[in-house]
Amino acid sequence: MPMTLTSVLAPVQSSLDEVETYLREEFFSRDGVFSGILSHVGSLRGKMIRPALMLLVGRACGGIRPGHIPVAALVEVMHTATLIHDDVLDDAVLRRRAETINQKYGNEASVLLGDLLFAQTFVLLSRMNLPEVSERFSEAAELICEGELHHILRKFQVDLTEADYLKIVEGKTATLFSLSGGLGAHLAEASDEIIQCCEKFGRSLGVAFQIIDDCIDVIGNEGDSGKSLGMDLTKGKVTLPVIRLVEMGTEGETLQNLFGQCNDLGKEDVGRLRRLLDESGAVDYARGMANQIAQEAKGHLDPLPDSPDKDALLSLTDLVLDRSA
Repeated sequence: MPMTLTSVLAPVQSSLDEVETYLREEFFSRDGVFSGILSHVGSLRGKMIRPALMLLVGRACGGIRPGHIPVAALVEVMHTATLIHDDVLDDAVLRRRAETINQKYGNEASVLLGDLLFAQTFVLLSRMNLPEVSERFSEAAELICEGELHHILRKFQVDLTEADYLKIVEGKTATLFSLSGGLGAHLAEASDEIIQCCEKFGRSLGVAFQIIDDCIDVIGNEGDSGKSLGMDLTKGKVTLPVIRLVEMGTEGETLQNLFGQCNDLGKEDVGRLRRLLDESGAVDYARGMANQIAQEAKGHLDPLPDSPDKDALLSLTDLVLDRSA
Protein backbone atom coordinates (compact mmCIF):
# COMPACT_ATOMS: atom_id res chain seq x y z
CA MET A 1 0.00 0.00 0.00
CA PRO A 2 1.49 3.39 -0.98
CA MET A 3 2.47 5.72 1.82
CA THR A 4 0.05 8.60 2.33
CA LEU A 5 -0.11 11.50 4.75
CA THR A 6 -3.16 9.89 6.36
CA SER A 7 -1.28 6.66 7.04
CA VAL A 8 1.83 8.46 8.32
CA LEU A 9 -0.18 10.60 10.72
CA ALA A 10 -2.41 7.75 11.92
CA PRO A 11 -0.53 7.41 15.25
CA VAL A 12 -1.44 11.00 16.20
CA GLN A 13 -4.82 11.30 14.50
CA SER A 14 -6.80 11.19 17.74
CA SER A 15 -4.57 13.95 19.15
CA LEU A 16 -4.98 15.98 15.95
CA ASP A 17 -8.74 15.66 16.41
CA GLU A 18 -8.28 17.21 19.87
CA VAL A 19 -6.27 20.02 18.28
CA GLU A 20 -9.12 20.58 15.80
CA THR A 21 -11.63 20.78 18.63
CA TYR A 22 -9.47 23.32 20.47
CA LEU A 23 -9.12 25.43 17.32
CA ARG A 24 -12.84 25.37 16.65
CA GLU A 25 -13.78 26.28 20.20
CA GLU A 26 -11.13 28.95 20.80
CA PHE A 27 -10.74 30.55 17.38
CA PHE A 28 -13.10 29.68 14.55
CA SER A 29 -16.61 29.45 16.05
CA ARG A 30 -17.29 32.95 17.34
CA ASP A 31 -20.74 34.48 17.06
CA GLY A 32 -21.55 37.94 15.78
CA VAL A 33 -19.81 40.02 13.16
CA PHE A 34 -16.69 37.81 13.12
CA SER A 35 -18.52 34.51 12.58
CA GLY A 36 -18.42 34.54 8.77
CA ILE A 37 -14.79 35.49 8.30
CA LEU A 38 -13.53 33.18 11.06
CA SER A 39 -15.57 30.28 9.71
CA HIS A 40 -14.08 30.90 6.27
CA VAL A 41 -10.49 31.02 7.49
CA GLY A 42 -11.12 27.84 9.47
CA SER A 43 -12.12 26.11 6.25
CA LEU A 44 -8.93 27.25 4.49
CA ARG A 45 -6.55 25.54 6.88
CA GLY A 46 -4.51 22.72 5.42
CA LYS A 47 -3.05 19.40 6.47
CA MET A 48 -1.84 20.55 9.92
CA ILE A 49 1.68 19.30 9.23
CA ARG A 50 3.26 21.49 11.92
CA PRO A 51 0.96 20.32 14.75
CA ALA A 52 1.39 16.75 13.52
CA LEU A 53 5.16 17.20 13.60
CA MET A 54 4.97 18.42 17.22
CA LEU A 55 2.79 15.50 18.24
CA LEU A 56 4.91 12.86 16.49
CA VAL A 57 8.04 14.29 18.09
CA GLY A 58 6.27 14.24 21.45
CA ARG A 59 5.45 10.55 21.05
CA ALA A 60 8.97 9.76 19.84
CA CYS A 61 10.42 11.52 22.90
CA GLY A 62 8.35 9.80 25.55
CA GLY A 63 4.70 10.56 24.98
CA ILE A 64 2.11 13.26 24.38
CA ARG A 65 1.34 15.32 27.48
CA PRO A 66 -1.69 17.59 28.07
CA GLY A 67 0.31 20.68 27.05
CA HIS A 68 0.96 19.33 23.58
CA ILE A 69 -2.63 19.84 22.38
CA PRO A 70 -3.11 23.59 23.00
CA VAL A 71 0.47 24.44 22.03
CA ALA A 72 0.18 22.48 18.78
CA ALA A 73 -3.06 24.35 18.09
CA LEU A 74 -1.36 27.71 18.63
CA VAL A 75 1.39 26.77 16.18
CA GLU A 76 -1.32 26.14 13.60
CA VAL A 77 -2.98 29.48 14.39
CA MET A 78 0.31 31.34 13.94
CA HIS A 79 0.84 29.52 10.65
CA THR A 80 -2.68 30.44 9.52
CA ALA A 81 -2.04 34.10 10.36
CA THR A 82 1.11 34.08 8.20
CA LEU A 83 -0.82 32.55 5.28
CA ILE A 84 -3.48 35.26 5.49
CA HIS A 85 -0.80 37.94 5.36
CA ASP A 86 1.06 36.12 2.56
CA ASP A 87 -2.06 36.04 0.40
CA VAL A 88 -2.42 39.80 0.82
CA LEU A 89 1.20 40.36 -0.20
CA ASP A 90 0.80 38.07 -3.22
CA ASP A 91 -2.68 39.23 -4.29
CA ALA A 92 -3.57 35.53 -4.24
CA VAL A 93 -7.16 34.60 -5.06
CA LEU A 94 -7.20 30.87 -4.34
CA ARG A 95 -6.21 28.69 -1.38
CA ARG A 96 -7.44 25.18 -0.57
CA ARG A 97 -9.58 25.46 -3.72
CA ALA A 98 -11.55 28.34 -2.19
CA GLU A 99 -11.39 32.12 -2.23
CA THR A 100 -8.62 33.59 -0.10
CA ILE A 101 -9.62 35.89 2.75
CA ASN A 102 -8.35 38.92 0.85
CA GLN A 103 -10.31 37.94 -2.24
CA LYS A 104 -13.53 37.44 -0.28
CA TYR A 105 -13.27 40.16 2.39
CA GLY A 106 -10.59 42.57 1.11
CA ASN A 107 -7.03 43.38 2.12
CA GLU A 108 -7.92 45.55 5.10
CA ALA A 109 -9.95 42.83 6.80
CA SER A 110 -7.27 40.25 5.95
CA VAL A 111 -4.43 42.20 7.53
CA LEU A 112 -6.45 42.84 10.67
CA LEU A 113 -7.60 39.23 10.88
CA GLY A 114 -4.01 38.00 10.67
CA ASP A 115 -3.07 40.47 13.40
CA LEU A 116 -6.01 39.28 15.52
CA LEU A 117 -4.91 35.65 15.27
CA PHE A 118 -1.36 36.60 16.28
CA ALA A 119 -2.72 38.56 19.25
CA GLN A 120 -5.03 35.74 20.34
CA THR A 121 -2.13 33.31 20.19
CA PHE A 122 -0.14 35.31 22.72
CA VAL A 123 -3.17 35.94 24.94
CA LEU A 124 -3.73 32.20 25.25
CA LEU A 125 -0.02 31.54 25.74
CA SER A 126 0.03 34.01 28.62
CA ARG A 127 -2.75 32.05 30.33
CA MET A 128 -0.86 28.74 30.07
CA ASN A 129 1.89 29.80 32.48
CA LEU A 130 4.58 28.21 30.33
CA PRO A 131 7.27 30.94 30.20
CA GLU A 132 9.74 29.02 28.05
CA VAL A 133 7.06 28.11 25.52
CA SER A 134 5.90 31.75 25.37
CA GLU A 135 9.46 32.93 24.86
CA ARG A 136 10.00 30.52 21.99
CA PHE A 137 6.78 31.64 20.32
CA SER A 138 7.85 35.28 20.64
CA GLU A 139 11.23 34.54 19.10
CA ALA A 140 9.54 32.60 16.31
CA ALA A 141 7.18 35.48 15.51
CA GLU A 142 10.13 37.83 15.23
CA LEU A 143 12.09 35.48 12.95
CA ILE A 144 9.11 34.85 10.68
CA CYS A 145 8.45 38.56 10.19
CA GLU A 146 12.14 39.31 9.64
CA GLY A 147 12.40 36.53 7.05
CA GLU A 148 9.34 37.65 5.13
CA LEU A 149 10.38 41.32 5.26
CA HIS A 150 13.87 40.39 4.05
CA HIS A 151 12.35 38.59 1.06
CA ILE A 152 10.03 41.49 0.24
CA LEU A 153 12.89 44.00 0.40
CA ARG A 154 14.88 41.89 -2.07
CA LYS A 155 12.13 41.64 -4.68
CA PHE A 156 13.36 41.70 -8.28
CA GLN A 157 17.00 41.61 -7.07
CA VAL A 158 18.56 38.81 -9.09
CA ASP A 159 21.89 39.13 -7.24
CA LEU A 160 20.33 37.26 -4.29
CA THR A 161 22.60 34.30 -3.50
CA GLU A 162 21.70 30.78 -2.43
CA ALA A 163 23.03 31.59 1.03
CA ASP A 164 20.78 34.68 1.19
CA TYR A 165 17.80 32.63 0.06
CA LEU A 166 18.40 29.86 2.58
CA LYS A 167 18.68 32.40 5.39
CA ILE A 168 15.34 33.93 4.34
CA VAL A 169 13.69 30.51 4.18
CA GLU A 170 15.04 29.50 7.58
CA GLY A 171 13.30 32.55 8.98
CA LYS A 172 9.98 32.79 7.20
CA THR A 173 9.15 29.08 6.83
CA ALA A 174 11.50 26.79 8.76
CA THR A 175 11.01 28.68 12.04
CA LEU A 176 7.58 27.16 12.71
CA PHE A 177 8.83 23.68 11.82
CA SER A 178 11.77 24.14 14.18
CA LEU A 179 9.45 25.47 16.88
CA SER A 180 7.20 22.44 16.46
CA GLY A 181 10.06 19.98 16.70
CA GLY A 182 11.69 21.65 19.68
CA LEU A 183 8.49 22.16 21.66
CA GLY A 184 7.31 18.65 20.90
CA ALA A 185 10.43 17.35 22.62
CA HIS A 186 10.40 20.01 25.35
CA LEU A 187 6.82 19.27 26.40
CA ALA A 188 7.68 15.56 26.50
CA GLU A 189 10.44 16.47 28.98
CA ALA A 190 13.25 15.26 26.71
CA SER A 191 16.89 16.14 27.37
CA ASP A 192 18.40 19.35 26.05
CA GLU A 193 20.39 17.33 23.50
CA ILE A 194 17.26 15.67 22.12
CA ILE A 195 15.37 18.99 22.07
CA GLN A 196 18.14 20.53 19.97
CA CYS A 197 18.15 17.55 17.60
CA CYS A 198 14.39 17.88 17.11
CA GLU A 199 14.70 21.62 16.52
CA LYS A 200 17.36 20.97 13.87
CA PHE A 201 15.21 18.28 12.30
CA GLY A 202 12.28 20.69 12.07
CA ARG A 203 14.42 23.47 10.66
CA SER A 204 15.86 21.30 7.88
CA LEU A 205 12.44 19.83 7.13
CA GLY A 206 11.01 23.35 6.86
CA VAL A 207 13.71 24.48 4.44
CA ALA A 208 13.11 21.43 2.24
CA PHE A 209 9.35 22.09 2.43
CA GLN A 210 9.78 25.68 1.22
CA ILE A 211 12.08 24.74 -1.65
CA ILE A 212 9.50 22.23 -2.87
CA ASP A 213 6.81 24.90 -2.45
CA ASP A 214 8.86 27.24 -4.64
CA CYS A 215 9.19 24.50 -7.27
CA ILE A 216 5.42 23.90 -7.20
CA ASP A 217 4.90 27.64 -7.76
CA VAL A 218 6.87 27.26 -11.00
CA ILE A 219 5.74 23.91 -12.42
CA GLY A 220 2.65 23.03 -10.39
CA ASN A 221 -0.96 22.87 -11.54
CA GLU A 222 -3.53 25.02 -9.76
CA GLY A 223 -6.08 22.23 -10.05
CA ASP A 224 -3.77 19.89 -8.13
CA SER A 225 -2.41 22.42 -5.65
CA GLY A 226 -5.69 24.19 -4.96
CA LYS A 227 -3.99 27.58 -4.66
CA SER A 228 -2.81 30.45 -6.83
CA LEU A 229 0.51 29.63 -8.54
CA GLY A 230 3.14 31.71 -10.28
CA MET A 231 2.76 34.40 -7.63
CA ASP A 232 6.46 34.46 -6.69
CA LEU A 233 7.37 35.28 -10.29
CA THR A 234 4.52 37.77 -10.61
CA LYS A 235 5.71 39.66 -7.53
CA GLY A 236 9.42 39.35 -8.27
CA LYS A 237 10.26 37.10 -5.33
CA VAL A 238 13.62 35.50 -5.97
CA THR A 239 13.50 31.79 -5.14
CA LEU A 240 15.99 28.96 -5.61
CA PRO A 241 14.95 28.03 -9.18
CA VAL A 242 15.30 31.71 -10.13
CA ILE A 243 18.75 31.95 -8.52
CA ARG A 244 19.88 28.82 -10.35
CA LEU A 245 18.64 30.13 -13.71
CA VAL A 246 20.55 33.39 -13.23
CA GLU A 247 23.70 31.43 -12.39
CA MET A 248 23.36 29.51 -15.67
CA GLY A 249 24.23 32.68 -17.61
CA THR A 250 22.58 33.34 -20.97
CA GLU A 251 19.47 31.32 -20.13
CA GLY A 252 18.78 33.73 -17.29
CA GLU A 253 18.92 36.86 -19.43
CA THR A 254 15.18 36.83 -20.12
CA LEU A 255 14.45 36.65 -16.41
CA GLN A 256 16.95 39.37 -15.58
CA ASN A 257 15.46 41.67 -18.20
CA LEU A 258 11.92 41.18 -16.90
CA PHE A 259 12.89 41.47 -13.24
CA GLY A 260 14.97 44.52 -14.05
CA GLN A 261 11.77 46.47 -14.71
CA CYS A 262 10.83 46.04 -11.01
CA ASN A 263 7.13 45.79 -11.85
CA ASP A 264 4.64 43.00 -11.27
CA LEU A 265 4.76 40.65 -14.24
CA GLY A 266 1.79 39.83 -16.46
CA LYS A 267 0.42 36.34 -17.09
CA GLU A 268 2.21 35.99 -20.43
CA ASP A 269 5.62 36.83 -18.98
CA VAL A 270 5.03 34.58 -15.97
CA GLY A 271 4.05 31.67 -18.23
CA ARG A 272 7.17 32.24 -20.31
CA LEU A 273 9.41 32.23 -17.25
CA ARG A 274 7.75 29.16 -15.77
CA ARG A 275 8.52 27.24 -18.97
CA LEU A 276 12.10 28.52 -19.03
CA LEU A 277 12.72 27.57 -15.40
CA ASP A 278 11.34 24.09 -16.01
CA GLU A 279 13.09 23.38 -19.31
CA SER A 280 16.45 24.76 -18.18
CA GLY A 281 16.79 22.28 -15.33
CA ALA A 282 16.64 25.02 -12.68
CA VAL A 283 13.65 23.36 -10.99
CA ASP A 284 15.37 19.96 -11.02
CA TYR A 285 18.38 21.57 -9.37
CA ALA A 286 16.18 23.02 -6.63
CA ARG A 287 14.45 19.68 -6.07
CA GLY A 288 17.87 18.05 -5.75
CA MET A 289 18.85 20.53 -3.05
CA ALA A 290 15.57 19.93 -1.24
CA ASN A 291 16.30 16.21 -1.25
CA GLN A 292 19.80 16.79 0.13
CA ILE A 293 18.47 18.96 2.96
CA ALA A 294 15.73 16.42 3.71
CA GLN A 295 18.37 13.72 4.13
CA GLU A 296 20.19 16.03 6.55
CA ALA A 297 16.91 16.39 8.45
CA LYS A 298 16.65 12.63 8.83
CA GLY A 299 20.20 12.54 10.19
CA HIS A 300 19.23 14.88 13.01
CA LEU A 301 16.88 12.17 14.30
CA ASP A 302 19.69 9.64 14.77
CA PRO A 303 19.98 10.24 18.55
CA LEU A 304 16.29 9.36 19.05
CA PRO A 305 15.59 5.74 19.98
CA ASP A 306 14.09 3.62 17.22
CA SER A 307 10.29 3.56 17.35
CA PRO A 308 7.26 3.61 15.04
CA ASP A 309 6.95 7.34 15.79
CA LYS A 310 10.51 8.01 14.67
CA ASP A 311 9.73 6.00 11.51
CA ALA A 312 6.67 8.20 10.98
CA LEU A 313 8.85 11.33 11.18
CA LEU A 314 11.20 9.86 8.58
CA SER A 315 8.23 9.03 6.35
CA LEU A 316 6.84 12.53 6.81
CA THR A 317 10.14 13.86 5.47
CA ASP A 318 9.74 11.75 2.33
CA LEU A 319 6.19 13.01 1.86
CA VAL A 320 7.35 16.62 2.05
CA LEU A 321 9.53 15.96 -0.98
CA ASP A 322 6.89 14.05 -2.93
CA ARG A 323 4.00 16.47 -3.08
CA SER A 324 2.16 18.65 -5.57
CA ALA A 325 0.33 20.90 -3.08
